[in-house]
Amino acid sequence: MMEYRNDLAKAANYYTDYLQSSPGFNSVTSLANVLLKTQRNDELAVLAEKYITSHPADNSARVSLAFKLAATHLDIAVQLLSTEHVHWLAMQNWKLSNNLAALYLMQGDATRALTYSTNAITLNPSHGGVKQLHSKIQGVLEASANDT
Repeated sequence: MMEYRNDLAKAANYYTDYLQSSPGFNSVTSLANVLLKTQRNDELAVLAEKYITSHPADNSARVSLAFKLAATHLDIAVQLLSTEHVHWLAMQNWKLSNNLAALYLMQGDATRALTYSTNAITLNPSHGGVKQLHSKIQGVLEASANDT
């Protein structure tokens, strides 16, 4: 209720207690959402690293936390997503593949971005956003090839 009343400080306290008493996807992502809303991005980064260290098999939380961190802590986001299981999940899901492609492009790794983008376009060739990102990545790679 505190979150809905926009009392985000109290909501963060509640979610912190919730996470301590019942660590899991719901509690960590609830706390992460409040930290994100209050722009407590460094605390969010610490939370993500600590939680994933304690719960390395919670891949749903890993993906969720990584994308919450992408705008402010790209290096940590990429680190969280660089697992074999997340790669496997991405190869099954066009949205995750497309999001990973965008993330790697933001990081400047157009080659890895192309891998995920190609998968996204294979899984959903008619989606406009998928096609647009794929073209952008190809353009970046062509430009870098012309620079050499």
